[in-house]
Amino acid sequence: MKLRQDDFHGKAGPGKSVLTLCITAIVIIFRSSFLYLAMPHVSKVPFHRILLADDDNDDCLLFTDALNDLPLATNLTTVRHGEDLMLHLYAKNELPDLLFLDLNMPRKNGFECLTEIKRNEKLKTIPVIIFSTSYAPEIVNLLYKNGAQHYVCKPNSFEQLVEIIHRAITLTLQKNHVTQIPIEEFVLSPESRFREPGS
Repeated sequence: MKLRQDDFHGKAGPGKSVLTLCITAIVIIFRSSFLYLAMPHVSKVPFHRILLADDDNDDCLLFTDALNDLPLATNLTTVRHGEDLMLHLYAKNELPDLLFLDLNMPRKNGFECLTEIKRNEKLKTIPVIIFSTSYAPEIVNLLYKNGAQHYVCKPNSFEQLVEIIHRAITLTLQKNHVTQIPIEEFVLSPESRFREPGS
């Protein structure tokens, strides 16, 4: 049966019109809620808290742009030196899922921050990815021994940056980061998937 316009206006009293509108609104809300819950990408995609410690403003902007290009649900927080990083970590009850840590920062460098994090009972389970422009085998070995999860060489192109950040996040979060990975999987670079420090 077709509903005519006067079914809602002319022949219906004011009370009935209000009731009809309320019922219609309830139906719309119910259908919208059902569709929202049925969407797999809304309820099943994990949300990752990413913390970046880097004093270089350009590198921070590039990192943010690269992260936005990834098919991952993330929330990025940035700090600009080591003292800010440690204050941020100590003040937060909810720790980051992943920390990208630059080595050459003012006030407190990445080496000092990594050591402090891994010696602290509250913070030591945070997976730390070293994010650096240089590669020195002796430094890389030292960082591995101090508990870093990966060492990432900052690439020259934006496309490589997107790829290597995606790889670092995926590899770290899909593994048990409390147990350290084998050393041959420690360094991530655009040139090779895995590279052993000193090789």
